[in-house]
Amino acid sequence: VLKLKIIFYYFLVLCNFCFSQSGWISQNSKTEINLSSVKFINNNTGFCIGELGKILKTTNKGNNWIDLNSGYKNNFNSLCFDNNLNVYIGGDSGLLIKTTDL
Repeated sequence: VLKLKIIFYYFLVLCNFCFSQSGWISQNSKTEINLSSVKFINNNTGFCIGELGKILKTTNKGNNWIDLNSGYKNNFNSLCFDNNLNVYIGGDSGLLIKTTDL
């Protein structure tokens, strides 16, 4: 019975090793604010939004993030782009904002 338990244990460890996801790399946003959404408009440029009107922008695939001043204190929840690269952000209390200044 002990041999069977040991074999089962090694089987579980091996399965976990074989099927674990690799390739995730931590990105430093340099903020303590909770972030809720991130989207990229191309391979390099992306935006991230979060609580208290936080908007972050990257132009180098997420290696560095620039803090943009939204002028809002609402929590931002949703982020999308249209075909003309207008940015739309939805937030608490029915807030909906748009910018064309990327």
